[in-house]
Amino acid sequence: MNIPDISFQDYLEAKTEVDELALNFEVRRRLLSDIGKLAVSNRGPLRVLDLGTGTGAMVRRLVRDLGAVRSAGTALEICGIDLDSKLIETAGRLCSTDAFDEVRDDMDSGNVAVEFRVMSVEKALSEANSRELITAHALMDILPMAATCAAICRSLVPGALFYATINYNGLTRWYPQAQDAEFEGQLLAYYDRSMRRVRGDGSEQDGAASGGRLYEACSAAGLEVLAVGGSDWCVVPQVNFGGGSLRGGNSGAGSTPAYTAAEVRFLGWMLRTMYQEGRKEFASGPMDAWMSDRLHCLQQAKLALVVHNLDVLARRRPN
Repeated sequence: MNIPDISFQDYLEAKTEVDELALNFEVRRRLLSDIGKLAVSNRGPLRVLDLGTGTGAMVRRLVRDLGAVRSAGTALEICGIDLDSKLIETAGRLCSTDAFDEVRDDMDSGNVAVEFRVMSVEKALSEANSRELITAHALMDILPMAATCAAICRSLVPGALFYATINYNGLTRWYPQAQDAEFEGQLLAYYDRSMRRVRGDGSEQDGAASGGRLYEACSAAGLEVLAVGGSDWCVVPQVNFGGGSLRGGNSGAGSTPAYTAAEVRFLGWMLRTMYQEGRKEFASGPMDAWMSDRLHCLQQAKLALVVHNLDVLARRRPN
């Protein structure tokens, strides 16, 4: 059995492609609308903090999506923070590549300032009234929800925004049905339970329930929830029809189901993560059989994954 060997950095970059299709359009639209209004009323630059930035995918996305704000003459000051120095190094490199050329002129002229720092979330949120926008992408499930939301509220200026995306909301499904469907059900239930852990400081992370609990935690912390929407990962083999393509469905004559290179890495990482976590609870026999079955489906371009996430947009209430 050839278990995929994928680095965390490669997984994060592969996930960027999957995330881009998953992000909720309506929540994103409300963010851009409200940040535009905030820019009009704000006399200085828009100060943005991206928590747990990883390889900087959200920072690159924000620079792209906030083009209208830059065009209106408002400067952006974006800081991405993460505890992993290697990820911070990668984020800086990816923000200096040819793929970032469309914003380089603005950055050189001072309209956009981007920096990445090795820093904890707690430290980054320690300064009160310091940000107009805070983002957290696929992060809140590993943080103490209530304390983090309260710190975010304090760090925002009145009327400022908190945009939390890809928050897992407790449903993962593999298709087609596994050879041992009953065992896979047990494995997925354990996978969700394993995410709820006590951190080193004694605080508890919400894990698989983080999506729904984030809504409640924002309100309790003094943040007004403006928009909530599904941002599900739906990875299925793409069916090509002589130059065109459709997602999913039954492949017809002459069609060839396949994944993008990023989707192969993403699915391989997810399988390996579940396999390694499952080995802590289940015997090697059923775990190996499950993994072999799922890897065979992946190699045959028949494997699909659906994971339910939520995007949340909230703001600190104006004075």
